[in-house]
Amino acid sequence: MSVPSGGNSEGVDVYAFIQNIGGPEIILILVVIMLIFGASKLPDLARSLGASAKEFRKGVDEGAEVESKD
Repeated sequence: MSVPSGGNSEGVDVYAFIQNIGGPEIILILVVIMLIFGASKLPDLARSLGASAKEFRKGVDEGAEVESKD
């Protein structure tokens, strides 16, 4: 996905950094998340993230169903 950057005619690849994340970087990100939220809040955070993903998928499926009826 490219997004124009100001007056520059070249696009900036928004998701390029995701392709360069490896194992050590993911571990570092998880450690930082644990430090910010604390170990006791992580299960609640994961639970709410899972519920949000479930609701998002449900909404996408309902949207696809409505489009197919039209």
